[in-house]
Amino acid sequence: MLGLGNTLSGSIVPAAASFANEYSLSFDGTDDYLDIGDVDILDGKTEFTISFWINFGALPGAYGASQKVISKGAAYEIAIHNINSSGGGPGIQVPGTLAIAGYTLSTSTWYHMAVTMVSSGFNTYINGALESPANQGSGVTIANVNTPLTIAAKNLVGSSPEGFVNAIIDEVAIFDATRDLSEIQAIYNLGTPTDLSDEDDLVGYWRMEENTGTTVADSSSNSNEATFGNVPTWSSSTP
Repeated sequence: MLGLGNTLSGSIVPAAASFANEYSLSFDGTDDYLDIGDVDILDGKTEFTISFWINFGALPGAYGASQKVISKGAAYEIAIHNINSSGGGPGIQVPGTLAIAGYTLSTSTWYHMAVTMVSSGFNTYINGALESPANQGSGVTIANVNTPLTIAAKNLVGSSPEGFVNAIIDEVAIFDATRDLSEIQAIYNLGTPTDLSDEDDLVGYWRMEENTGTTVADSSSNSNEATFGNVPTWSSSTP
């Protein structure tokens, strides 16, 4: 039904029990973000999966406004767009494509979100369910741009960051291949985060478990540490 193409069947097995997930990071929506540097983990790729947990303190207010959850400048970004009067709607934007899920979000609620790209388009999942039209928009080849990868804002080279996120964020994972519905549900694991550190095609994994200091480790094999932009705060609120 989903028409996702490469499904990588069997690469994620649903966990029977949770693992230690005690902390997260809270971003104030004004000037907080994480800077991972100009990494090339998705450059030239035609497939990806980006997964994260998020709990909003506030949603974009003005119609058309957005909060940039994951951004690599002009190459790609996952954002929360105000597409209706209630101010919800996650989406993926790359040059020439804007794909949005028509889903009403609430504040003070943990959501698991995942966005996949295949050659035929994008798919947006919320809490283990496909919430966008299947294969919305059209797939692209991710461009190599000299821009930092950021979490909770869009870091613009030569100017100030924008699109700050007012939310608590946890367990951000990037794969350079596409996960299908059953694999997204395994990551969601019925509302409990799953340990992804040994999964195939994992190219970035920021767990937010430090609870001290001003950096976040990358638990993938690439070890691309994220550094604080301004002062996000550690939180004990987790999914």
